[in-house]
Amino acid sequence: MNRNHSMLHSVCRRLVGATMLFVLWTPGATFADIPESTIRYSIEVRLDPATRDLHGQEAISWTNTLREPVTSIPMHLYLNAFSNEASTWNRDTLSDRFGLAGILERFPDPWGWTEPTSIRQNGNELAWQAIAPDDGNHLDRSLIEVQLAAPVAPGETLTLDVSWQGRLPAAAARTGGYKDFFFVAQWFPKIAGVKPEGEFNRHQFFGVTEFFADFADYEVRIGIPEHWGIAATGKGRLVESSDGVDWHEYRQRGVIDFAFTTGADMVNIVTPHALATGGTVDIHIFQPQGFDHQVPRWVAATAAALDSMSTRIMPYPYETVSVVLPPMAGLRSLGMEYPTLFTGGPGGRIWDDTPLKTTHANESVIAHEFAHQYFMGLMASNEFEDAFMDEGMTEYWTVEIMAERWGEKAGGGELFGRPIDVNFANLSSRPVTESMPAVWSGPSFLARGFSIGRQFYDRPATTMQTAARLFGQDTVDAIFAAYASRWAFRHPRMEDFWAVADDVAGADVAALLREAYLRPAIPDYKVVSVAAEKYSAPRGYVRTDDAVVYVGPDRGDDKLLGLDPVAAGMDDRVALDIVDPGHTRDVRVMGGIERRLIAPQHTAADDDYMPDEESFYVSKARIEGPDWDNLPVTVRLRFADGAVVEDEWNGKGVYREYRAVRAAPLDSVIIDPDYRIRLDIVPVNNGLSREAKGVVPGRWSRWVAAVFQAIAEGAASWL
Repeated sequence: MNRNHSMLHSVCRRLVGATMLFVLWTPGATFADIPESTIRYSIEVRLDPATRDLHGQEAISWTNTLREPVTSIPMHLYLNAFSNEASTWNRDTLSDRFGLAGILERFPDPWGWTEPTSIRQNGNELAWQAIAPDDGNHLDRSLIEVQLAAPVAPGETLTLDVSWQGRLPAAAARTGGYKDFFFVAQWFPKIAGVKPEGEFNRHQFFGVTEFFADFADYEVRIGIPEHWGIAATGKGRLVESSDGVDWHEYRQRGVIDFAFTTGADMVNIVTPHALATGGTVDIHIFQPQGFDHQVPRWVAATAAALDSMSTRIMPYPYETVSVVLPPMAGLRSLGMEYPTLFTGGPGGRIWDDTPLKTTHANESVIAHEFAHQYFMGLMASNEFEDAFMDEGMTEYWTVEIMAERWGEKAGGGELFGRPIDVNFANLSSRPVTESMPAVWSGPSFLARGFSIGRQFYDRPATTMQTAARLFGQDTVDAIFAAYASRWAFRHPRMEDFWAVADDVAGADVAALLREAYLRPAIPDYKVVSVAAEKYSAPRGYVRTDDAVVYVGPDRGDDKLLGLDPVAAGMDDRVALDIVDPGHTRDVRVMGGIERRLIAPQHTAADDDYMPDEESFYVSKARIEGPDWDNLPVTVRLRFADGAVVEDEWNGKGVYREYRAVRAAPLDSVIIDPDYRIRLDIVPVNNGLSREAKGVVPGRWSRWVAAVFQAIAEGAASWL
């Protein structure tokens, strides 16, 4: 049988019967939670490992959901991002982040590409041309415009038959192959998605961006070398073996993309997992052979993610999830996400050896990449324009999954017997830059000149953490559950998330979320100074109840002359003077100085504190804040005698000062002692003692955070 000549016919035949085949092949399966798709892809592709070539045919059925007839269709050719060093993706990414010189040393010809050989509409051969609407780069062919033979009216269906050839890059980033391992992503000609605003998402492929597409049904037939392992989006089976080629067929309804991976020495181990919400999901662990003993560890991490997000957001609607642990040859594909399939950390003995054996570094990657299944996958927000809506929310749920499964204080596992805080393992390794713009509201690929990791990942994640600690975890969970219920499969924008917060949690929560998005600087509360000195009578003329007393340079014998009678006479309360400078918004709010009498809590006194009836102390402290409207914070002041008082500051204003006269000096000041303001970029400066005692010591685990982040982002991270 001549497979090349019969391929297109078989693809078209399978497309016509796609719906029936889905049902027949998965008896008893229901897809009630997955809406009907307006696009179908039926693809047949064969991989030649020796050349990295792809030979493919596809039949595409696309229904026009726009408000007007369509005369042309934009189509992504993502692999052309790797075709030359002047492509838009390479120009901004490859040389800087991935080291083009090193790649060229390892691979004399590392380039990848894809090109249609024929595009037909109802038998009519169509013309197409490369377009570069974002930057005008004539050397970029990641986006083409296909001129249709006949217009497609709203509600009508377009059928395209596409023949194409492509070549994978040499494992540069995200996709590619090296030796006997291939990760095949963004590999087929694909119609650009339609934005909620009712227009095509005509964007080229930039380095600092990911993907956006409409939900589609996929039926994909994949030819790989005989006996090679394979994992892919959806549910698959081996259907034919001939001429040294194994043909596998995969199907999946209602996803925005399709990816697969294959390797000569890879094995796919399947473990069914009963969801806490009902139903069963097959967990596939695709990893190098010889490490079956590690599988329970990765299954447990995946199951934890499945159960956490299924119970707290919405049930996972698909029947499979595949975790790919690439061999060392495939490190460039680490930490990448695709529907029902994602890459974790590297597979192999690295997890059997110390120090990583006792950490949860790979579990963290699995949690993160699985969380993408909801925000990249089910919500399918626009990565080209709103990257933080995926990355930031995913980062938040990474920590939630880890903390729910292993606890917050040790969610990162342990290193040399010491626990690793899950927050610092996931959110604290990126550079800190206070002078950052607001969360980026323009195209994600134009976000340059500041820490994208802090803005797209950490800032949204810590915003949600802060909201949970200020308003309650149940409140934030309810927001996400309502968000998923309302916007799954619908491509939401940021305003849609705010509207859900308004409806579910009320104005206060929504106001914080908006402010955290719009404010130009990441907040930083900090204690600037803490000081105390013994009270001495002021020099000059001091009036007492009996007389006016002159106090000379030596201050005389009565060093307590002029002592504030309120401070001296307090039974147990602390007299605290609070300086508030005021602030200006639409109206000006004048500041002032308030004297507050506070009953303290009592803790153990300092070891070196000795009560002295003849000594009083004037204590002062200054703190500074970001001057936000919706970020209230607790300030805790502790005195040497163990007395502790707290001030609830609304956070409005750029500073706040405290003064107290007591028999014991002020010992320390801590802002946000319960660490509720996770948005605070430098929590280590939230505390200060009068004598450097390390009131808020640096977390020992911060230095290992970089290890977690490097694995989590992967060599192919788009940041």
